[in-house]
Amino acid sequence: MNKFLTITFFVASYIFFFMFGFMFINILSKISFVVYTNDNTNDTDCINLSLPDTMLCLKDKTNPIYNISNVGKVMTEQQFLKEGGVCKHYSDWYKDKAKELGFDAKTIVFSIDKKEYHQVTIVFNSEGYCFADQQLIKCVQYYPI
Repeated sequence: MNKFLTITFFVASYIFFFMFGFMFINILSKISFVVYTNDNTNDTDCINLSLPDTMLCLKDKTNPIYNISNVGKVMTEQQFLKEGGVCKHYSDWYKDKAKELGFDAKTIVFSIDKKEYHQVTIVFNSEGYCFADQQLIKCVQYYPI
């Protein structure tokens, strides 16, 4: 299972960056990358935080269990947070929560093969953007050069 998730993430990352990389080449030349740590773990509402801190705060609320038995299952927020879920549950939850907190968000669904797909979320604002893939959060902050 762990090997499958590693391969899935590698394939998903490759497809994502291949599809969208060309659009970001010009932008990337004007961006500085920053590594974030979440110093706001006590902020239980994730309100009034920077984009990266908001995403890390939201991640801290999720259940880290990838629960494959929930594939195709419609879950309430409480069920998802208690039982864990699959990529679609995480992605939809991040998108909904980010929008509630005033950020823009889009989900991206792509086919791995004819029977399987993967779903991730991009959350963004004027600060930058964050890529959310289940328990993985990667953020980029825009800096004028």
